[in-house]
Amino acid sequence: MSAARVILIFLLLTPRLHYGQILADEQVRQDIHWGMEKLYNLEFSAAEQAFKKVRSAYPQHPVGHLLQALQIQWQHMPLEKDPKALISYIKALNRCKAAAQTLPHPEEAAFFMMASYGYIALSYNYQKEYTKAVQEARQAYGYLKQGMKLTQVYPDFLFTSGLYNYYRIQYPETHALVKPVMVFFEGGDLEKGLLQLEAATHKATFTKVEATAYLGNIYIKYHNDRPKALQKWESLGKKYPQNPFFKMRYTEALLLNGRFAEAEKHIDFLEEHASPIFKLAGHTFRGIYTEFGQKNKEAAASYYQAAIQLPTDSRYNQEYKAMAYLGLARYHFQEKDKEKTKIALKQAQSLAEYSWLQAEIRELGKRI
Repeated sequence: MSAARVILIFLLLTPRLHYGQILADEQVRQDIHWGMEKLYNLEFSAAEQAFKKVRSAYPQHPVGHLLQALQIQWQHMPLEKDPKALISYIKALNRCKAAAQTLPHPEEAAFFMMASYGYIALSYNYQKEYTKAVQEARQAYGYLKQGMKLTQVYPDFLFTSGLYNYYRIQYPETHALVKPVMVFFEGGDLEKGLLQLEAATHKATFTKVEATAYLGNIYIKYHNDRPKALQKWESLGKKYPQNPFFKMRYTEALLLNGRFAEAEKHIDFLEEHASPIFKLAGHTFRGIYTEFGQKNKEAAASYYQAAIQLPTDSRYNQEYKAMAYLGLARYHFQEKDKEKTKIALKQAQSLAEYSWLQAEIRELGKRI
Protein backbone atom coordinates (compact mmCIF):
# COMPACT_ATOMS: atom_id res chain seq x y z
CA MET A 1 0.00 0.00 0.00
CA SER A 2 3.06 2.25 0.23
CA ALA A 3 6.65 2.21 -0.81
CA ALA A 4 9.80 2.06 1.21
CA ARG A 5 9.99 5.05 3.47
CA VAL A 6 6.48 4.68 4.84
CA ILE A 7 8.01 2.42 7.48
CA LEU A 8 9.53 5.50 9.05
CA ILE A 9 6.16 6.95 9.98
CA PHE A 10 6.34 5.39 13.36
CA LEU A 11 9.83 6.68 13.95
CA LEU A 12 8.38 10.14 13.46
CA LEU A 13 5.70 9.46 16.04
CA THR A 14 8.12 8.32 18.73
CA PRO A 15 8.52 11.41 20.92
CA ARG A 16 4.82 11.83 21.70
CA LEU A 17 3.38 8.33 21.56
CA HIS A 18 6.19 6.56 23.43
CA TYR A 19 5.91 3.37 21.37
CA GLY A 20 9.05 1.54 22.35
CA GLN A 21 12.78 1.60 22.73
CA ILE A 22 13.62 1.14 19.06
CA LEU A 23 11.53 4.12 18.07
CA ALA A 24 13.24 6.34 20.61
CA ASP A 25 16.70 5.32 19.40
CA GLU A 26 18.09 8.24 17.43
CA GLN A 27 20.86 6.12 15.93
CA VAL A 28 18.32 3.66 14.53
CA ARG A 29 16.34 6.53 13.04
CA GLN A 30 19.46 7.77 11.28
CA ASP A 31 20.46 4.30 10.09
CA ILE A 32 17.04 3.63 8.57
CA HIS A 33 16.83 7.04 6.93
CA TRP A 34 20.33 6.73 5.45
CA GLY A 35 19.65 3.16 4.33
CA MET A 36 16.45 4.19 2.60
CA GLU A 37 18.20 6.96 0.69
CA LYS A 38 20.76 4.45 -0.56
CA LEU A 39 18.07 1.88 -1.37
CA TYR A 40 16.16 4.35 -3.56
CA ASN A 41 19.33 5.07 -5.48
CA LEU A 42 19.94 1.30 -5.82
CA GLU A 43 23.11 1.38 -3.72
CA PHE A 44 22.31 -1.98 -2.17
CA SER A 45 25.58 -2.67 -0.34
CA ALA A 46 25.43 0.67 1.43
CA ALA A 47 21.76 0.16 2.27
CA GLU A 48 22.45 -3.31 3.66
CA GLN A 49 25.18 -1.96 5.93
CA ALA A 50 22.69 0.42 7.51
CA PHE A 51 19.89 -2.15 7.77
CA LYS A 52 22.23 -4.73 9.30
CA LYS A 53 22.91 -2.32 12.17
CA VAL A 54 19.19 -2.04 12.80
CA ARG A 55 18.64 -5.80 12.80
CA SER A 56 21.64 -6.33 15.05
CA ALA A 57 20.45 -3.77 17.58
CA TYR A 58 16.84 -5.04 17.63
CA PRO A 59 16.75 -8.65 16.33
CA GLN A 60 13.23 -9.37 17.62
CA HIS A 61 11.60 -6.25 16.22
CA PRO A 62 9.49 -6.39 12.99
CA VAL A 63 11.33 -3.43 11.49
CA GLY A 64 14.21 -5.65 10.38
CA HIS A 65 11.90 -7.99 8.47
CA LEU A 66 10.17 -5.09 6.76
CA LEU A 67 13.47 -3.58 5.70
CA GLN A 68 14.52 -6.96 4.33
CA ALA A 69 11.33 -7.19 2.26
CA LEU A 70 11.86 -3.72 0.83
CA GLN A 71 15.43 -4.51 -0.17
CA ILE A 72 14.32 -7.73 -1.88
CA GLN A 73 11.68 -5.76 -3.75
CA TRP A 74 14.13 -3.23 -5.19
CA GLN A 75 16.92 -5.73 -5.89
CA HIS A 76 14.68 -8.04 -7.90
CA MET A 77 12.55 -5.76 -10.04
CA PRO A 78 10.16 -6.92 -11.33
CA LEU A 79 9.60 -9.02 -8.23
CA GLU A 80 6.64 -10.94 -9.60
CA LYS A 81 8.88 -12.33 -12.39
CA ASP A 82 11.37 -13.82 -9.91
CA PRO A 83 9.59 -16.70 -8.07
CA LYS A 84 12.40 -17.34 -5.57
CA ALA A 85 12.70 -13.68 -4.66
CA LEU A 86 8.91 -13.38 -4.40
CA ILE A 87 8.80 -16.30 -1.95
CA SER A 88 11.54 -14.69 0.15
CA TYR A 89 9.66 -11.38 0.04
CA ILE A 90 6.40 -12.89 1.30
CA LYS A 91 8.25 -14.84 4.01
CA ALA A 92 9.88 -11.64 5.25
CA LEU A 93 6.51 -9.90 5.42
CA ASN A 94 4.91 -12.82 7.26
CA ARG A 95 7.78 -12.73 9.76
CA CYS A 96 7.12 -9.02 10.13
CA LYS A 97 3.48 -9.74 10.99
CA ALA A 98 4.44 -12.42 13.51
CA ALA A 99 6.95 -10.15 15.22
CA ALA A 100 4.46 -7.25 15.26
CA GLN A 101 1.99 -9.38 17.21
CA THR A 102 4.46 -9.54 20.12
CA LEU A 103 4.93 -5.78 20.41
CA PRO A 104 3.62 -4.30 23.66
CA HIS A 105 2.34 -1.08 22.10
CA PRO A 106 -0.81 -1.52 19.93
CA GLU A 107 -0.24 1.59 17.81
CA GLU A 108 3.23 0.42 16.81
CA ALA A 109 1.99 -3.11 16.13
CA ALA A 110 -0.85 -1.74 14.01
CA PHE A 111 1.56 0.03 11.70
CA PHE A 112 3.70 -3.01 10.99
CA MET A 113 0.63 -5.18 10.49
CA MET A 114 -0.79 -2.59 8.09
CA ALA A 115 2.46 -2.38 6.12
CA SER A 116 2.86 -6.18 5.88
CA TYR A 117 -0.67 -6.82 4.69
CA GLY A 118 -0.43 -3.86 2.33
CA TYR A 119 2.75 -5.04 0.63
CA ILE A 120 1.37 -8.55 0.23
CA ALA A 121 -1.75 -7.04 -1.33
CA LEU A 122 0.44 -5.12 -3.77
CA SER A 123 2.29 -8.28 -4.75
CA TYR A 124 -1.03 -9.94 -5.64
CA ASN A 125 -2.09 -6.84 -7.55
CA TYR A 126 1.04 -6.93 -9.70
CA GLN A 127 0.40 -10.62 -10.40
CA LYS A 128 -3.12 -9.58 -11.52
CA GLU A 129 -4.72 -11.65 -8.75
CA TYR A 130 -7.04 -8.80 -7.89
CA THR A 131 -9.44 -10.67 -5.65
CA LYS A 132 -6.58 -11.91 -3.45
CA ALA A 133 -5.18 -8.38 -3.42
CA VAL A 134 -8.45 -7.02 -2.07
CA GLN A 135 -8.66 -9.79 0.54
CA GLU A 136 -5.23 -8.87 1.87
CA ALA A 137 -6.14 -5.20 1.78
CA ARG A 138 -9.17 -5.96 3.94
CA GLN A 139 -6.80 -7.26 6.61
CA ALA A 140 -4.86 -3.99 6.51
CA TYR A 141 -7.97 -1.84 6.54
CA GLY A 142 -8.57 -1.71 10.27
CA TYR A 143 -5.00 -0.66 10.90
CA LEU A 144 -5.20 1.92 8.13
CA LYS A 145 -8.23 3.54 9.75
CA GLN A 146 -6.22 4.23 12.89
CA GLY A 147 -3.78 6.27 10.84
CA MET A 148 -6.60 8.29 9.28
CA LYS A 149 -7.35 9.76 12.68
CA LEU A 150 -3.82 11.08 13.06
CA THR A 151 -3.35 13.10 9.86
CA GLN A 152 -3.73 16.50 11.55
CA VAL A 153 -1.14 15.74 14.20
CA TYR A 154 1.25 13.57 12.16
CA PRO A 155 1.37 14.66 8.48
CA ASP A 156 2.98 11.42 7.29
CA PHE A 157 -0.39 9.73 7.70
CA LEU A 158 -1.65 12.03 4.94
CA PHE A 159 0.04 9.65 2.52
CA THR A 160 -1.68 6.42 3.54
CA SER A 161 -5.00 8.23 4.01
CA GLY A 162 -4.67 9.92 0.63
CA LEU A 163 -3.93 6.63 -1.10
CA TYR A 164 -6.99 5.03 0.42
CA ASN A 165 -9.35 7.89 -0.36
CA TYR A 166 -8.19 8.11 -3.97
CA TYR A 167 -7.92 4.44 -4.90
CA ARG A 168 -11.05 3.41 -3.03
CA ILE A 169 -12.89 5.27 -5.81
CA GLN A 170 -10.51 4.77 -8.73
CA TYR A 171 -9.43 1.13 -8.30
CA PRO A 172 -12.84 -0.54 -8.79
CA GLU A 173 -13.46 1.66 -11.82
CA THR A 174 -10.55 0.03 -13.65
CA HIS A 175 -10.83 -3.41 -12.02
CA ALA A 176 -14.50 -4.31 -12.33
CA LEU A 177 -14.03 -7.80 -10.85
CA VAL A 178 -13.33 -6.38 -7.40
CA LYS A 179 -16.40 -4.13 -7.23
CA PRO A 180 -18.51 -6.66 -5.27
CA VAL A 181 -15.76 -7.01 -2.67
CA MET A 182 -15.38 -3.25 -2.23
CA VAL A 183 -18.64 -3.05 -0.29
CA PHE A 184 -16.60 -4.09 2.75
CA PHE A 185 -14.68 -0.81 2.58
CA GLU A 186 -16.01 2.58 3.56
CA GLY A 187 -16.45 5.08 0.76
CA GLY A 188 -13.45 7.11 -0.30
CA ASP A 189 -13.16 10.61 -1.69
CA LEU A 190 -11.19 11.12 -4.91
CA GLU A 191 -10.57 14.84 -4.51
CA LYS A 192 -9.77 14.58 -0.82
CA GLY A 193 -7.31 11.80 -1.60
CA LEU A 194 -5.49 14.00 -4.12
CA LEU A 195 -5.36 16.89 -1.67
CA GLN A 196 -3.98 14.63 1.05
CA LEU A 197 -1.31 13.22 -1.26
CA GLU A 198 -0.33 16.71 -2.38
CA ALA A 199 -0.15 17.83 1.25
CA ALA A 200 2.07 14.84 2.03
CA THR A 201 4.58 15.92 -0.62
CA HIS A 202 5.03 19.18 1.31
CA LYS A 203 4.31 18.35 4.94
CA ALA A 204 5.38 14.74 5.40
CA THR A 205 8.79 13.98 6.79
CA PHE A 206 9.34 10.40 5.68
CA THR A 207 6.78 9.65 2.98
CA LYS A 208 7.47 12.47 0.53
CA VAL A 209 9.03 10.12 -2.04
CA GLU A 210 6.06 7.76 -2.05
CA ALA A 211 3.51 10.57 -2.25
CA THR A 212 5.50 12.18 -5.07
CA ALA A 213 5.73 8.95 -7.08
CA TYR A 214 2.07 8.05 -6.70
CA LEU A 215 0.97 11.54 -7.71
CA GLY A 216 3.29 11.49 -10.72
CA ASN A 217 1.59 8.32 -11.89
CA ILE A 218 -1.92 9.52 -11.08
CA TYR A 219 -1.49 12.81 -12.95
CA ILE A 220 -0.31 11.04 -16.11
CA LYS A 221 -2.51 7.95 -16.03
CA TYR A 222 -5.87 9.30 -14.94
CA HIS A 223 -5.81 13.10 -15.22
CA ASN A 224 -3.47 13.81 -18.16
CA ASP A 225 -2.01 16.71 -16.17
CA ARG A 226 1.40 16.59 -17.77
CA PRO A 227 2.99 19.65 -16.12
CA LYS A 228 2.13 18.36 -12.65
CA ALA A 229 3.38 14.89 -13.51
CA LEU A 230 6.68 16.33 -14.73
CA GLN A 231 7.08 18.31 -11.53
CA LYS A 232 6.80 15.11 -9.49
CA TRP A 233 9.00 12.86 -11.61
CA GLU A 234 11.67 15.47 -12.16
CA SER A 235 12.26 15.80 -8.42
CA LEU A 236 12.76 12.03 -8.08
CA GLY A 237 14.75 11.57 -11.27
CA LYS A 238 17.28 14.19 -10.24
CA LYS A 239 17.59 13.09 -6.62
CA TYR A 240 18.02 9.37 -7.39
CA PRO A 241 19.91 9.33 -10.72
CA GLN A 242 20.88 5.63 -10.52
CA ASN A 243 17.27 4.48 -10.21
CA PRO A 244 16.15 3.45 -13.72
CA PHE A 245 12.48 3.42 -12.75
CA PHE A 246 12.56 7.07 -11.68
CA LYS A 247 14.65 7.97 -14.73
CA MET A 248 12.17 6.18 -17.02
CA ARG A 249 9.19 8.04 -15.62
CA TYR A 250 11.08 11.34 -15.64
CA THR A 251 11.96 10.85 -19.33
CA GLU A 252 8.36 9.99 -20.15
CA ALA A 253 7.14 13.16 -18.47
CA LEU A 254 9.69 15.28 -20.32
CA LEU A 255 8.55 13.88 -23.67
CA LEU A 256 4.87 14.35 -22.89
CA ASN A 257 5.61 17.99 -22.09
CA GLY A 258 7.44 18.50 -25.37
CA ARG A 259 10.86 18.92 -23.74
CA PHE A 260 12.56 16.71 -26.30
CA ALA A 261 16.17 17.87 -25.95
CA GLU A 262 16.14 17.25 -22.19
CA ALA A 263 14.51 13.85 -22.62
CA GLU A 264 17.01 12.77 -25.26
CA LYS A 265 19.82 13.01 -22.69
CA HIS A 266 18.32 10.09 -20.76
CA ILE A 267 17.20 7.82 -23.60
CA ASP A 268 20.61 6.24 -24.17
CA PHE A 269 20.71 5.14 -20.53
CA LEU A 270 17.39 3.34 -20.94
CA GLU A 271 18.13 1.79 -24.34
CA GLU A 272 21.45 0.43 -23.08
CA HIS A 273 20.05 -0.95 -19.83
CA ALA A 274 20.38 -4.71 -19.33
CA SER A 275 16.71 -5.13 -18.44
CA PRO A 276 14.21 -5.39 -21.32
CA ILE A 277 11.81 -3.35 -19.18
CA PHE A 278 13.90 -0.23 -19.63
CA LYS A 279 15.11 -1.12 -23.13
CA LEU A 280 11.50 -1.21 -24.32
CA ALA A 281 10.84 2.18 -22.74
CA GLY A 282 14.02 3.56 -24.27
CA HIS A 283 13.10 2.42 -27.79
CA THR A 284 9.60 3.84 -27.46
CA PHE A 285 10.93 7.14 -26.14
CA ARG A 286 13.48 7.26 -28.97
CA GLY A 287 10.59 6.79 -31.37
CA ILE A 288 8.60 9.63 -29.81
CA TYR A 289 11.66 11.89 -29.80
CA THR A 290 12.40 11.05 -33.45
CA GLU A 291 8.78 11.41 -34.59
CA PHE A 292 7.89 14.63 -32.82
CA GLY A 293 11.25 16.18 -31.97
CA GLN A 294 13.07 15.46 -35.24
CA LYS A 295 10.01 15.07 -37.48
CA ASN A 296 11.35 11.82 -38.96
CA LYS A 297 8.37 9.48 -39.07
CA GLU A 298 10.06 6.64 -40.94
CA ALA A 299 13.00 6.45 -38.54
CA ALA A 300 10.59 6.68 -35.62
CA ALA A 301 8.69 3.67 -36.90
CA SER A 302 11.87 1.58 -36.75
CA TYR A 303 12.27 2.42 -33.05
CA TYR A 304 8.63 1.60 -32.36
CA GLN A 305 9.12 -1.70 -34.15
CA ALA A 306 12.14 -2.48 -31.95
CA ALA A 307 10.10 -1.70 -28.84
CA ILE A 308 7.25 -4.09 -29.63
CA GLN A 309 9.71 -6.97 -30.07
CA LEU A 310 10.56 -6.83 -26.36
CA PRO A 311 8.53 -8.52 -23.59
CA THR A 312 5.76 -6.62 -21.86
CA ASP A 313 5.68 -6.09 -18.12
CA SER A 314 2.25 -4.98 -16.93
CA ARG A 315 3.70 -3.09 -13.98
CA TYR A 316 6.50 -1.16 -15.68
CA ASN A 317 6.28 -0.87 -19.45
CA GLN A 318 2.85 -1.93 -20.71
CA GLU A 319 1.89 1.66 -21.51
CA TYR A 320 5.12 2.20 -23.44
CA LYS A 321 4.42 -0.77 -25.68
CA ALA A 322 0.94 0.66 -26.23
CA MET A 323 2.55 3.96 -27.19
CA ALA A 324 4.83 2.13 -29.61
CA TYR A 325 1.89 0.39 -31.29
CA LEU A 326 0.07 3.70 -31.53
CA GLY A 327 3.17 5.25 -33.09
CA LEU A 328 3.22 2.46 -35.67
CA ALA A 329 -0.49 3.00 -36.29
CA ARG A 330 0.16 6.69 -37.00
CA TYR A 331 2.92 5.74 -39.43
CA HIS A 332 0.80 3.17 -41.28
CA PHE A 333 -2.12 5.60 -41.40
CA GLN A 334 0.08 8.23 -43.06
CA GLU A 335 1.26 5.55 -45.48
CA LYS A 336 -2.42 4.85 -46.25
CA ASP A 337 -2.16 1.22 -45.14
CA LYS A 338 -5.51 0.76 -43.45
CA GLU A 339 -5.05 -2.90 -42.60
CA LYS A 340 -1.75 -2.40 -40.79
CA THR A 341 -3.18 0.66 -39.07
CA LYS A 342 -6.08 -1.37 -37.73
CA ILE A 343 -3.82 -4.17 -36.52
CA ALA A 344 -1.50 -1.77 -34.69
CA LEU A 345 -4.43 0.09 -33.14
CA LYS A 346 -5.96 -3.14 -31.90
CA GLN A 347 -2.69 -4.07 -30.20
CA ALA A 348 -2.40 -0.61 -28.66
CA GLN A 349 -5.97 -0.76 -27.40
CA SER A 350 -5.37 -4.12 -25.71
CA LEU A 351 -2.53 -2.65 -23.66
CA ALA A 352 -3.38 0.98 -22.97
CA GLU A 353 -4.65 2.02 -19.54
CA TYR A 354 -3.75 5.71 -19.61
CA SER A 355 -6.98 7.61 -20.19
CA TRP A 356 -5.43 10.03 -22.68
CA LEU A 357 -3.78 7.19 -24.59
CA GLN A 358 -7.09 5.37 -24.91
CA ALA A 359 -8.64 8.59 -26.22
CA GLU A 360 -5.94 8.99 -28.90
CA ILE A 361 -6.41 5.38 -29.98
CA ARG A 362 -10.15 5.90 -30.37
CA GLU A 363 -9.65 9.15 -32.26
CA LEU A 364 -7.29 7.59 -34.80
CA GLY A 365 -9.65 4.64 -35.17
CA LYS A 366 -12.43 7.00 -36.23
CA ARG A 367 -10.26 8.39 -39.03
CA ILE A 368 -9.55 5.07 -40.73
